[in-house]
Order: sequence, then structure tokens, then C-alpha cells
Amino acid sequence: MKINLVILLVLIFPLINAYGLKLKYRQNTISNDSYHYLSLNSIDDGYHLTGNSELNGYSDYILNPDFSTLRWKFTNQGKNIDIDGMRTGNTITLKGMYKGNTIDRVIAVNNDPWIEQWEIGLESFIMSEDKEKTFWSVNPNDVNQVGEFTAAKDGVETIDYNGSKIDAVKVKVTLAGILGSFFHFDFYFRKTDGRLLVERYPDLSNGVPNKVVLIAEEE
Repeated sequence: MKINLVILLVLIFPLINAYGLKLKYRQNTISNDSYHYLSLNSIDDGYHLTGNSELNGYSDYILNPDFSTLRWKFTNQGKNIDIDGMRTGNTITLKGMYKGNTIDRVIAVNNDPWIEQWEIGLESFIMSEDKEKTFWSVNPNDVNQVGEFTAAKDGVETIDYNGSKIDAVKVKVTLAGILGSFFHFDFYFRKTDGRLLVERYPDLSNGVPNKVVLIAEEE
């Protein structure tokens, strides 16, 4: 009976952990600080994720069971952006309004997943035995920039988090291919559950982070 109970808890814990998950991240840049909020809920055959950023607007995602993106809706009224994206086979379709102009783009991709929301989208990779993961992503601030990225695990480091020492998996994210040698993003995910704790975005000129994203609250 005890063995069966342990197996049951192992099976249902990821669902309990994901359902109703809410995260708050603080974004520090050279010019200002802001917050963005994520809310994740289980649905049939995947997850529903919403994101609300004080700077970048509102996003709504339908995610596959592995947290890769199936559908993405992005709205930023201040920049006159209202985009609906869909992954179908080996294409990503973007339709709607972008900075006042109508867009209808079909982007050819390979079999690698589409991960539009990196904080949640890379969790399954962190908890896997894989050392690298290649994926596609669209720049929400410039939908003409669609790239393939590589996330590579770079060991485990102990970082400070809310006054405690936490073991975190360090991940370097670069553009796939030769362009990956020019710059990278550093991500730190909690080793025990794959939760993103810290992001560091470098300045392209000198490698000094010009944006740092830190988890502020989780429930």
C-alpha cells in the first residue's frame, strides 16, 4: 500500500505543481525596473499560460504537455500590436496587426519545438537528462526576427535566493549555428523542479548584463 501511494504521488505531483501556478518576475534594466506575471493552468492535452508585462503587454499561450508552444496571442496596445501565432506541422503562422500594419506570415521551421515563453517552456528540458535543446522563437518586439536557438546545460551553481543558498542548473541560450558564438543569455533554473530563478541578458558590445530578470514571488 505504501509503495502504491508513493507511485501515485509521483504521478500526480507534476499536475498539482502546475495547476494554478502563479509567478511574478522583477526585470531590472539600466533605465528602469518593472514586473511581469505568469499564470499556468492545466487543460486537456497541455497547459494554458498567460503573461502580463508592465513593459511588453499581454500574452496568451496554449502549450503542449512538454511546455512547447502550440498557439500564442500577443497584444501590446501602446505599440499597436495584436498577433495570433499558430504552430501547424513544420510551419509557424503569424496573423494580425503589427505596429499598425497587417501581417500574414507563414514561417517554415524544422521538427524542433517552438518555445515562445522561455521561463516555462524550458522546464521540461531542465528536468530531463538531455544536455542540449534546440528550439524556435519569435521576437515579440520585432516579428521579422524568427530564430532557432540552442539551450545548453552548463553545470550546477549555488546561488542566493531569498536569503537561502539554492542549487541551480545554469543554462546558456544562444542562436543556433555560427551566430551562437557572438552572444548568449544566462539562465539559472532551480535544480529540484526546473523553476526559473534568474535570467541575465548581455549587452552585445561588452557582455555586461543590460537586463536581469529575478523571480520575485511564486505560489
